Amino acid sequence: EKEKEKEKEKTKVVAVGECGLDFHYNKSPKDIQKKVFIEQIEISKQLDLPLVIHAREAENETIEIMKRYCPSTKRIHLHCFTDSLKYGQIMMKEFPNLCIGFTGAITFKNAHNNRNTVKNISLDRILLETDGPYMSPVPYRGKVSHPGYIPLVAEQIAKLHGINDVNKVLKQCRQNVVKVYGV
Repeated sequence: EKEKEKEKEKTKVVAVGECGLDFHYNKSPKDIQKKVFIEQIEISKQLDLPLVIHAREAENETIEIMKRYCPSTKRIHLHCFTDSLKYGQIMMKEFPNLCIGFTGAITFKNAHNNRNTVKNISLDRILLETDGPYMSPVPYRGKVSHPGYIPLVAEQIAKLHGINDVNKVLKQCRQNVVKVYGV
C-alpha cells in the first residue's frame, strides 16, 4: 500500500534514497542493511526513479549488490563520495548513467585521496553537494553546510581540473543533475 501511495506521489518524488550500506558505525546488522538496500533498489526499479546511493566502508558489498540487482542503465547518484578512486571507476564502468557527488570535504587539508579522485573523474560524471548539515567547505568547516557553499565546491573542482572559469563547472554539473534526476 505504501508503494501505491508513492506511485501517486511520483510527480513530486525525483529519486529513491539516500539508501545503501554504512558499515562505519555498525548501528544496523550488515545482513539487514543488505536486505533493505536490495528492497530499495527494487522500489526504484518499480517506480522508474534514480537511486541516491550512500556507501561507507562498504565498497565491495555495494558493488556486488548493485551488479546483481540494479540494471546497468539505472540513473544513479553516488552520494557524498569519499571512497577510493578504484571504487568510483568500477561503479562508473558498470553504470554509465552514474554520477559521483562531491562535497566540501574536497577542500579539507588532509583530503588528498578525495582530491585525486576528483582529478581523475570526468566533469560530465560529477555532481556538487552540500551534504548538510555536515561537510562544509573550508573556510566554513565545522559550520552548518548549505547550498550557498556549492560555488566553493565548484571552485575546488575547477582548480583540480585546471579550469579557469568556475561557471564551466557549474554549468556542466547542472547538466549532470538533469541527466540523473530529470529536473
